[in-house]
Amino acid sequence: MSDAQPTPSVPSAGAPANTAPDAPGAASSPPAGEERRADLDRRFLEAWLNRDDHRSCGQRLRPYCFQYALTLQLLKNPFVVGAELIGWADLFRAIAVCRAPFEKLPRFPSDIRLAWYVTSRRFLWWLSRGRFGTTFAREAAAFRAYQNDYQSNPDLFFENEGRELTAPIMLARAVYLMRVCGLPEERVWMMPIGKALWTYAAALEQDQSGVSLLDEEEGDLMEIIRKLQSGEMPLPPELQPEALNTKGAPTRINASVFGPDGT
Repeated sequence: MSDAQPTPSVPSAGAPANTAPDAPGAASSPPAGEERRADLDRRFLEAWLNRDDHRSCGQRLRPYCFQYALTLQLLKNPFVVGAELIGWADLFRAIAVCRAPFEKLPRFPSDIRLAWYVTSRRFLWWLSRGRFGTTFAREAAAFRAYQNDYQSNPDLFFENEGRELTAPIMLARAVYLMRVCGLPEERVWMMPIGKALWTYAAALEQDQSGVSLLDEEEGDLMEIIRKLQSGEMPLPPELQPEALNTKGAPTRINASVFGPDGT
């Protein structure tokens, strides 16, 4: 009789291990619905994990937060409200806003400093054939990347419309985080905006009935519906109300839900 012991079979890469459910340390599989919800949403990861080295025009930027977003809105800065033309002055003001401490006014650069920076960087860019210096397109893209890294919004679904609030939406969310979550005022206004929005959404879902967080696929579907309702996206001819009713839809479809003129 051979003394050799039987060789245990090794599962292939990626194959689940055959572990008895009652074995010590064995993990039980969650129900299908819980497993789907346990998967981390990519938008959540983008909101929770951010770079800490964002720079634009050589200036280090603090985490993008409620205070900065609100200040840029109040100043009607094109990087928040949009505009056909955006210039160096708009970028420098936005950078100053996103470097200010809590409840401190931003320190905007003088026209002389702005002119010196633009002239010197353009000259270096031309002289070194792009090795040194910079351009407005590059610095503006860096600022946009900074905003996009921090601002990743969750999608919420409300079964009931509820009462309409008169407070500005950003102020309402900040007050909710302070009142319900007990977060200090400075933390609420200065925490990364994506983290603040996801915390607000999770607290709202737990605190109020009829509110649920949508995953990425559900959020994309709701966005398509919103665009159809607002007329931003044309409805395919086969889905027009007249076409559906011709095919013998059980009930007549109200064309108004698809936006103006059924588009």
